[in-house]
This record gives sequence, C-alpha cells and structure tokens, in this order.
Amino acid sequence: MLAELLRDNGIGYEHIPETGGKNKPKPEDVEWGVNRIIEVASDLRTVMMCSESKPLSDHKTPRANCHRVGMLAPMLRTKGVERIIHILPDGEAIEFDEAEVPSIW
Repeated sequence: MLAELLRDNGIGYEHIPETGGKNKPKPEDVEWGVNRIIEVASDLRTVMMCSESKPLSDHKTPRANCHRVGMLAPMLRTKGVERIIHILPDGEAIEFDEAEVPSIW
C-alpha cells in the first residue's frame, strides 16, 4: 500500500530489507544495502524510513532510538556521505554527529 500511495504521488520506493530494522541481516547483506542506498542517493534525493518516528530517545543523554541513527548513518558517513538530515514527527529537521550518540547497534 505504501509503495502504491507513493507511486501515485510521483515518489519512487525501494524496500531494502538488507539494511536491517526488525530483522538481523548478515554483515555482508547490510554492506550491500548501504551501498545500494549510496547508489540511489547519488542520483536522487533519498529518504530512509523505519518504524521509529524519532531518531533520538528522550533520555537525559539522548540515545539512538532507531537503527538509522545507531547503525546506518555511521556506516553511510564512513563511506563519504556528508549530509544526513533527520526529520522529526513534528516536521522539524535536525542534523548531528550520529557517532557521538550512544547506540545498542
């Protein structure tokens, strides 16, 4: 349904389960998925989605609240991605050094 809704509004969609989330992919699959994100992002404005709406927890010291922050963003930065913008539920956006955020990933 999401893919159809996006397509109807002129937005492309590609599901990349190799990048994790609820499943625990093998490291080589995550590597492939991250490389695929970079490949797509080299040609198109790209958004990564997951089931967590907030990238950071509300703890006194914020922690990665999703695998986009705790796992994917650091890998993307290591591969040269310079700008990652996190969109918040209220529509605001933030940028930060994900490597400085405690993470369970």
